[in-house]
Amino acid sequence: MVDPVKPSPDNPTLTTRKPSASRLLRLPKQFIEEELPGMSLVELKIYLYLLVQMDGQTQWLTCQEIETALQIKRTSSGPVLRRLEQRGLVRIIYGKRRIKYVQPYLGS
Repeated sequence: MVDPVKPSPDNPTLTTRKPSASRLLRLPKQFIEEELPGMSLVELKIYLYLLVQMDGQTQWLTCQEIETALQIKRTSSGPVLRRLEQRGLVRIIYGKRRIKYVQPYLGS
């Protein structure tokens, strides 16, 4: 078993993982209110999670991946994702009965 690396004075925030959506939600309230007005906390969590997972490449995620990672109820993610799509923040590929894949939209 590998010993975890402890933060040192030289590197106080040493981490090898991507930042989680919950960590990104520690943004200043003023920034959230100015840049993302009217956005619910769940919408913000999902959108930030999609941005973090994208990591500079075009990547499509399934609803199940999003729901599992953020511990969101299956029934609540669909309406939230559709609201984000209406705002122009995500692209959605629909399956026969539900959303199949989701990707953040960063412009053309």
